[in-house]
Amino acid sequence: MLKQQITKYVLIVGAMKAGTTTLFRYLEQHPAICPSRPKEVSFFAFDALWNKGLDWYRDCFEFDAARHVWALEGSTDYTKRPHCDGVIDRLRSLPGVEYRIVYIMRNPLRRITSHAYHVDRTRQEIGQIMIEREDLSLDGGISDVWIDISRYAYQIRPYVETFGRDRVFLTTLEQLEADPQAVVSRVFAFLDLPPHPIDVSRRFNQKRAATSPVALWTRASAFAPFKLLYRAVTPPKLRAPLKRLFSRKRSGFGRFTLNAEEEAYILCELREDLTRLSNEYGIDVERLWGINLN
Repeated sequence: MLKQQITKYVLIVGAMKAGTTTLFRYLEQHPAICPSRPKEVSFFAFDALWNKGLDWYRDCFEFDAARHVWALEGSTDYTKRPHCDGVIDRLRSLPGVEYRIVYIMRNPLRRITSHAYHVDRTRQEIGQIMIEREDLSLDGGISDVWIDISRYAYQIRPYVETFGRDRVFLTTLEQLEADPQAVVSRVFAFLDLPPHPIDVSRRFNQKRAATSPVALWTRASAFAPFKLLYRAVTPPKLRAPLKRLFSRKRSGFGRFTLNAEEEAYILCELREDLTRLSNEYGIDVERLWGINLN
């Protein structure tokens, strides 16, 4: 079957852990927007996906030219340079295609905290590449990748230089949370689409609270009836292996709160980029994020 030609793409390019999934779910409610499945296709980010070809990419959309204007994709790998590069060249290689770029940011301190929790849980942060480091919580140190993804002005600059500032829409998670209807309405206007009511009652892809099995084991072991039952039903030779199993460090139970020294280090690393973000792109980092650049 001949694939329908798609000539207009709106790409939510990041930032990772900054509300891209929530914004995607809001935008896909417009009848003129055809969302990709899955949300993060990452077609333009990696050779292995790019080599699958344009027909494979188009198959990620149930695009109907009779009703759809834009094909929507949300791949945070598109703003992870220099660790994930070549995106712009691949985008430009498609002839006769128009792109609109949406980039959502977040207080970088909070983004990095969420990023640390995410990679500790999934052991992934660049595509499907597995992370080898043993401790992925903040106790294991602050990754250069986390810092680089938080250099928002640096990440968005190639899109502005390639497609023009008028083709790049910038917003923040804080603005989306404060007034989702207003942000989404501005995006629709940016896409030259008429207004459309949306359901903004949900947020997506939020961190889930977790209880450590080590903590549960400790509390249960202090409960006398449990201890008696445990000794009655558990063979002696299994008690030591079970104790080791429940004493092992579990994903998601390290430290995921930045201390003052770490926050100072991150802001020092990001100061030049945040200044550019403020001066060149009009993002008020002090009002939105409480970050004083003076």
